Order: sequence, then C-alpha cells, then structure tokens
Amino acid sequence: MNPVKNILCLCCCLTNILPLAAQDFPVQQERELADVVVTAERLLSNIGIQQTILDSTTLRQTVSLSLADVLTQNSTIFIKSYGRGALSTASFRGTAPSHTQVTWNGMKIDSPMLGQVDFSLIPSFFVDKANLYHGASSTGITGGGLGGAIALGTRASGEKGLGMQYIQGVGSYHTFDEFFRLQYGTGR
Repeated sequence: MNPVKNILCLCCCLTNILPLAAQDFPVQQERELADVVVTAERLLSNIGIQQTILDSTTLRQTVSLSLADVLTQNSTIFIKSYGRGALSTASFRGTAPSHTQVTWNGMKIDSPMLGQVDFSLIPSFFVDKANLYHGASSTGITGGGLGGAIALGTRASGEKGLGMQYIQGVGSYHTFDEFFRLQYGTGR
C-alpha cells in the first residue's frame, strides 16, 4: 500500500470526525409548567343534532370554486350538477332539492318560485362558514327543511375603514374566474 494514500485517508477521516467531537451538546433543562384544565360544556340544545361543519381552511383552499364544488368534495350531501355554470342543486338523503333550506347569515335565500338554490352561482370566496344540518336537525335553523338545511355565513369586517380583496384564476379552455370583495367597517 502507498503510505501517502494512507496518510491522506487518515487526514480526511480526522477532519470529518473532529468537528463532531468538538461540538457542544446542549445541557438538558427541566421546567415545570403551570397546570392546565380543559373543560367543555354540552349544551342541551345540541343534543341529537346531526351536523357537518365545513371549516374556514376548507373554504379558503377552494376559493376559486363554486359552493356546489366545495359541497361535492367535502360533504355527504348529493349535489346534482349539469356542468360548469349550469344549475347545481343539493339534496339530503334522497329528498328533493326543494326540501333543502338554505340560509345566509340567518336569512333564507331559497328561490320563492322553485323553492331551491342554485349553488353554482354562490362562490366559496364569499362564504366564511358553512354548517349542514341533516334531517330533523334543521328545525332549529329554519322551518320546512324536510331533508335538511345549509346555514352559510359571512363575517363582518372587524377593522375600521375600507378593505378590498381581489382574486383571479386562469384555467384551461379560456376559463377565467375573478372575485372582488369590498368591505367597509366602523369597528363595531
């Protein structure tokens, strides 16, 4: 064996090992934290209610989709859709779309003529929270929902002054989605 190669190999190994041996490892420290008590109340009004809650992260991840697409992907209700931009209706467990009541911030938005809502016209961009009440659980929200109810909500701006938000989406086949939201708040 060549002694020069052995010396070079030994030097390379030592240069890799010495920095590891020279490192200072942190000293283990112990800290005592204060006790934390977690409690939850079960309201009598929520007993027996079957509901599905769509959280805000789900609604923000699908901001360029319609509410029909969000409900199709994230809930168990049946959305009958005739394609992009066409009529999309919701029904719970085999009931007709007219048996599904839809509210937005507590106000009914069902069509007075048809008794149903076109979910392809509601962008998920404008919805901050969505709760789905199945079956008889919907009677606490609104009457007439034999199949269930969908309660949509938009939060008011808690900041003072003017606020704007603009989102644009570009898709294939010359598909463009643009959303503009203008808010004004007084701090209340």
